Amino acid sequence: MKKIVYFAFLTLSFAVCSSPTSQPKLIVQIVVDQLRGDLIEKHQSQFGKEGFNYLLTHGIDFHNAHQPHANTTTCAGHASIATGSYPSLHGIIDNEWFDRDSKQPMYCVEDTAAKILTTKHTKTIITGRSPKNLSQSTLSDEIILAKKGRAFSVSFKDRAAITLAGHAGKAIWFDKTNGGFVSSDYYYSSYPKWLEEWNNHYQPQGFDWQLSLNNTTYQNRNNKAFKHDYGSFGQTFPHHIANPPSEEYFKGLSRTPNGDKLTAEVAELLLKNENLGKSEQQTDYLAVSFSSVDAIGHQFGPNSLEAEDNILQLDKTLAHFFAAIDQQVGLNNTLIILTADHGVSNSPAYLQAHGMAEIKPVKTEAITQFINDYLKQQFKLPAQTLLSISPPFVYLDHKIIQDQRLDLHEVTSSLAEALTLQPGIFKAYRLPMRGQFRDWLSSKVNKMYFPYRSGDIYLVPPPYQSYGAKNDDRVSHGSPWQYDSFVPLIFARGNFAAQRIARPVYSTDIAATLAEILLIKSPTGSVGKPLNEVLQANKQGE
Repeated sequence: MKKIVYFAFLTLSFAVCSSPTSQPKLIVQIVVDQLRGDLIEKHQSQFGKEGFNYLLTHGIDFHNAHQPHANTTTCAGHASIATGSYPSLHGIIDNEWFDRDSKQPMYCVEDTAAKILTTKHTKTIITGRSPKNLSQSTLSDEIILAKKGRAFSVSFKDRAAITLAGHAGKAIWFDKTNGGFVSSDYYYSSYPKWLEEWNNHYQPQGFDWQLSLNNTTYQNRNNKAFKHDYGSFGQTFPHHIANPPSEEYFKGLSRTPNGDKLTAEVAELLLKNENLGKSEQQTDYLAVSFSSVDAIGHQFGPNSLEAEDNILQLDKTLAHFFAAIDQQVGLNNTLIILTADHGVSNSPAYLQAHGMAEIKPVKTEAITQFINDYLKQQFKLPAQTLLSISPPFVYLDHKIIQDQRLDLHEVTSSLAEALTLQPGIFKAYRLPMRGQFRDWLSSKVNKMYFPYRSGDIYLVPPPYQSYGAKNDDRVSHGSPWQYDSFVPLIFARGNFAAQRIARPVYSTDIAATLAEILLIKSPTGSVGKPLNEVLQANKQGE
C-alpha cells in the first residue's frame, strides 16, 4: 500500500514539475529605443500603477543589464536582443555601413528585391526592406521552426521591426515617407484585412504637443535647454507638428508621444485580429519597439522636459497596451520582457551645468587628412587607400596595400596606434584583433568585427563626446561607455513576485532564457545564459 501511495506521489510531482502550464501563452518583447537603464527608476514615483509599475510589481528587474558590444546603435542593439548574439556573429554592425562592392553606404535592412507593399498613402516608392543582412536566427525564428507558435513585430522603425521579427516572423513598421504602417513582400503577398482597413482610415492631422501636466510637477523643469535648430517644431512647448502628410510632418510626429501611441494601437489590433495567445499548447510571440524616446532624446536630451513628458505618456500607453493583453490573453498567461537597444548620453547643456565640459567630435575631414598624410609618409600609399570613414569604422583598400607588397596587419596596426594619439580619439583598435591585451573595452570592440562589413580600424571616442562627425548638434549614443550600453531588463508575469537583481547580465541573455522556458533550441548564434531567477519564478507560478 505504501509503495502505491509513494508511486502516486512521484507521478503527481512529476506532472506538476513538467506541466506545460509554466509556458506562457504569449511572449511580449518590448524594446524602448534609447531608454537608458536608470530612467524607469528615476521617474517611477510619477508613473501610474498599470504601466512601468506593473512590470516592477510583477517582475524580475535586472538592474545591471547592458548591451555587450561597442557600437550601441538601434539596428545592432535590436539584432543582439533578437538573436542573443553579438554583431560579430549576427552581422548587424550598425544602422548602416560602408559596402566595399558598391562603395556606397548599406542600410542594415535594405533589400532592393523585397518591395514595400503600397497603401492608399503611397506617393513615393521607397527602397525595399528585409532581414537578408541578418546572419543568425532569432528567437522568433526558432519559435516558428519548432512549431511552437507564431511571431510578429511592430515598430515605428523598419530596422527595429525587421530584426525582431527575424526571417520567419512578420514585421510591420511605419512609413515615415508616406504615412501608414507597411511591410514588404518578403513578409506578405498582400496586407491582412485588419491592417488594410487601419491604413484606409488613418488620416494624418496636424497637432500641438502640449505638456500633459503642470510645469511645476516635472523633475527636469529647471534643466537648461539644449540649443538646436528645431525648425517649425519649435524649441519649447507647445511643439507644432504641421503640414500633413509630408516628410516634415512624419519626422515631427516621430518626436512626440503620438508616435508610440500609433505603434501601440496597431500592436493591439494585431494582438486581437491575429488571435495571439489563443491556441492550445502554443506560445505566440509579439515584439513591439517604441521609438519616440530615441527621437526626442536625440533632439532634446534625456534631461529635458520633452523627454520627461514623453516617458510619462509612454507609461499610459503601456498601461493601455497591458490592459488589452489582459483582456485578450490574461497577464498571468503572458510573459512580458522590457529592455532597450541602447542607452544615451546626457545632453551637453546638462553636463556643462554640472561642471563637465562637452567634448566635440573629431570632424571627418580632419581624420581623413591625418590618415592620408600618415599613410603617404609612413608607407608611400596614395590617398585612394582610404575608402571611407564611417564612424566608428575606418575602411582601407586592401588591394592597393597588397599591390604595394605591404602587410595589411602592419599598416592597420601602425595607423591605429597613430590615431590613438590624436585629440578627440580615446583609442583606435585594428580589426580583427590578434593577440592584443583584452580588457572590457577591447572585448566590446572585438564583438564588432564581422568579416567584410566591419572597417579595418575601430575608433572609440572619449566619454561624453558628441558621437560621430554628423551628430555634433544632437544628443547621441553609439559609444561603448556605460551610459550607452546600460539598459533596463525586466521579465514580468502576472503571478511573478517582484525581485531586483544587481549582478551583471546582458541583452543576449534574453533569447537563451526564453528558449529554455519554451523548451526549444536557442537561436543559432546565441551566446547568452538562461537567467535562473526567471526560470524559477516561471516554474513557481504554475
